[in-house]
Amino acid sequence: RQASLLDGEFNEVQFDDCKFKVKVKGEEKQILKGVSGVVYGGEVLAILGPSGAGKTTLLSLLTLDKVGGIPNGEITLNDQVMTSQLFRTDCAYMPQHDHLPAFLSCREALQYTVDLCSDAKPEANRKKVDFLIELLGLKSCEHAKCGNEFFKGLSG
Repeated sequence: RQASLLDGEFNEVQFDDCKFKVKVKGEEKQILKGVSGVVYGGEVLAILGPSGAGKTTLLSLLTLDKVGGIPNGEITLNDQVMTSQLFRTDCAYMPQHDHLPAFLSCREALQYTVDLCSDAKPEANRKKVDFLIELLGLKSCEHAKCGNEFFKGLSG
């Protein structure tokens, strides 16, 4: 396990007995049924399954996204109950389709995101970006533009 952004400590996100119900035509339908797991700092969580298996629903539940339905279960970060504030300050989530600003560099895009999502002081945010660049192995391309389908960048 690797140290993460929370003061270099080892972190643990745990989710226990997560359930999710929706109402369909007046009847309740169970989408998630008692899903549990743990993710440690420095790891990546991959959720795999066929269409309709509840992957997006589980991610919405873990990231505290407000979606129609009834969520249930316990989600913790380092044994603290996950709240919107705790998630916003100490967690990150990469959606399936990212939207990076094409003309910003890798470093600038990370800095923009950290500044936008953090209440910390600029120096602390800069240190978070430095840590992320090192952790993700982006040092060699930190000044490369992100790019898009029309403008060659990081992946083109």
